[in-house]
Amino acid sequence: MKRILTLTKDFRPWMIGVLCSLLFVSGVYAGPVGSIDPKTAQATEMDMIIMEVHQDESFIIANEKRIEIARFQVGNDIYQTQLLDENGNVIPLASFRKKQRIHVKGYITKDELILATAIQKLISGRLKKALPLEPIR
Repeated sequence: MKRILTLTKDFRPWMIGVLCSLLFVSGVYAGPVGSIDPKTAQATEMDMIIMEVHQDESFIIANEKRIEIARFQVGNDIYQTQLLDENGNVIPLASFRKKQRIHVKGYITKDELILATAIQKLISGRLKKALPLEPIR
C-alpha cells in the first residue's frame, strides 16, 4: 500500500511537467487567427473614416464596415495587421480616433468583413508612403 502511495506522489510532478510542456508547444505552434480562401477573398485598398475603435476586441468600424486587426492566412501566406502613422511608423490601436481618415489595405471576405494587412492614418487625405501587402511568412 505504501509503495502505491509513493508511486502516485512521484507521478504527479512528472505528469504536471508533461502537461505544461504540451501546452507550451501547442502555444508556440498556434496558427493564425483566421484562414480565408484566396478564391473568395478579394484584395482591397481604400480610404475610410473611422466610426468606432474597439481596442478590447481589436477591430475598427469605418464606413459601416468591420475591419479586423489580426493575424490571418490567405492560401499559404500569413499576414499580421500593421497599424501605421502618417509617416509609416508602427503605432498602437489606441492612437486611432473616431472621425479620423485612414487608408486600409487588405482582403474583403464574401460576408463583407475586411481583414487588414495595413491601416495607416492619413494627413489631408493623402498617403505619404505605399502600404505593404507582403506576407510575414
